[in-house]
Amino acid sequence: MSTPKKVFLLSVLGGLGFWVFDSVVDLLIFEDLSFLQIFISDVPGHEIYVRIFVLMISCLYGLIVARLVYAREENEENTRATLNSIGDAVIATDAQGCVVRMNPIAESLTGWKLGEAKGRPLQEVFHIINAKSREVCKNPVEKVLATGQIVGLANHTALIAKDGREYQIADSAAPVVLSDGKTAGVVLVFRDVTEEYEIREKLAVSEKRFRELFENSINAYALHEIVLDDKGEPVDYVFLEVNKSFERLTGLVGAETIGKRVTEVVPGVENGPFIRRFGQVAMTGEPTRFEEYDPNLGRWFDIAAYCPQKGQFVAVFTDITVRKQAEQAREELVRELEMKNEELESLVYVASHDLRSPLVNISGFSHELERTVEELDEKLNDIGGPEEFNAQSIDDIHKLLREDAKESVGYITGGVEQMDMLLKGLLRLSRVGRTELKIENVNMNGLLGEVAEGVAYLVQENDVRLTVGEVPGCRGDHVQLSQVFTNLIDNAIKYRDRDGKRCEIEISGEVQDGGCLYKVCDNGIGIQREHQQKIFELFHRLEPGGLVEGQGLGLTIVRRVINRLGGRVWLESEPGEGTCFYIELPASVI
Repeated sequence: MSTPKKVFLLSVLGGLGFWVFDSVVDLLIFEDLSFLQIFISDVPGHEIYVRIFVLMISCLYGLIVARLVYAREENEENTRATLNSIGDAVIATDAQGCVVRMNPIAESLTGWKLGEAKGRPLQEVFHIINAKSREVCKNPVEKVLATGQIVGLANHTALIAKDGREYQIADSAAPVVLSDGKTAGVVLVFRDVTEEYEIREKLAVSEKRFRELFENSINAYALHEIVLDDKGEPVDYVFLEVNKSFERLTGLVGAETIGKRVTEVVPGVENGPFIRRFGQVAMTGEPTRFEEYDPNLGRWFDIAAYCPQKGQFVAVFTDITVRKQAEQAREELVRELEMKNEELESLVYVASHDLRSPLVNISGFSHELERTVEELDEKLNDIGGPEEFNAQSIDDIHKLLREDAKESVGYITGGVEQMDMLLKGLLRLSRVGRTELKIENVNMNGLLGEVAEGVAYLVQENDVRLTVGEVPGCRGDHVQLSQVFTNLIDNAIKYRDRDGKRCEIEISGEVQDGGCLYKVCDNGIGIQREHQQKIFELFHRLEPGGLVEGQGLGLTIVRRVINRLGGRVWLESEPGEGTCFYIELPASVI
């Protein structure tokens, strides 16, 4: 039977009890009547109304109380159902901090049933410690009751269940405040976060390991966020995070760099390829890798970039300056070897042809001189004594000494001089190849001014109009480049048009494809097409034995110097219209 029914039945029985009690009292008064008469039919006077009134009041009271008990039980059931439906564990205490309610999840985690825990102090049922230090944590309910505020547990809090099992939990405790402002108790809500805690701990360990790798990696790492303009085009990027290698390789301090735009940190970077390339990675998610020279740092970098999330990119780069320098040195060595091979071929040709020609003359005329001496000896032997000397004998001897012998000696001397000239030319070319280069930024406007002053007499003497425009600076050897442009100007003057047209030489330059291109153009006689490929060869001359003097070394030296400086030289020419020499060199490093 339910409690409300019991209450109502007890109220009815109370009313009937009064009826019986009143009947007993009346029986004592009216002795001539039986109990049954007094209880049912022969009720004296107004007693019957009193009994009926008391019975009705008892029934009404019982009905009201039964309704209240029913409402209370229904409310209790709703409260219990609500607590049992909550996914977290819930423990309610009274104002003294003793347990009054628990839901099944709280029972499961603490190991205490409500019947066992009810009325016990919370700290007996809810035993919590610090998972790291293993020290007992303060009772959160006490703090709530003392302050009247909501309290949360610290990190690394563990609940020790009744059976000794341990759970990582997260919780909060809040006061139960009545309408009059008094605190009636505390509600403690907590949940099992053991799995989350383990995952978080693993993530923390993983993040620590990643952070150590990130900070101690020999590669530079930097996380950025791309900045777009109104049209959605990348115009800048912001540093979000950098590692120590980034600071070491760039010279930038992370604390002073993070949060700033690259255009603030590295002025002029907007003129390079970085913002465009990195912007494409951040917006498309497509990774990229490339090698780039940074003129601000004077270093080569191998750069890889990928997109961790849209709008961001990570740049991973390594200093490959040493490798690039080795590659450049190897390329220079290969070029040097190629030049040496070409020169060796030229030397073989010179040795077999140019040097052989004077040797043949020397050898031939040495034999001629030997025969002349033999004839002279025969002539002298034929003359027996002074008395046999006559005019004819003297004429023959004079002819041998003044004509034949002199001619042979002349050819021999000419051959020796020619060999001496060729050997001096080879020695001069050899010195060009052995001279140590001093590579630096060269102010070409100043250099060409010096060259113009050096050839001023030659220009004035031959009525030459020399025009030098504004040109960009380059990377090279000041002394060697002076010789290059001096040789080109000298060459243009030597091969000018001598038929009345004034010689004009123009020098200009521009920046092209990251390098510097210089032009030396003249209006001279030009170069036949069949000579254009040979013009840079050793001892090659357009007019051997012509009006133009020289050894054929000027343009060979030009090519040798330019190749050593990591550039290239070529020409364009039309006979009768002039020639343009083009020189390409590395640009100056800022």
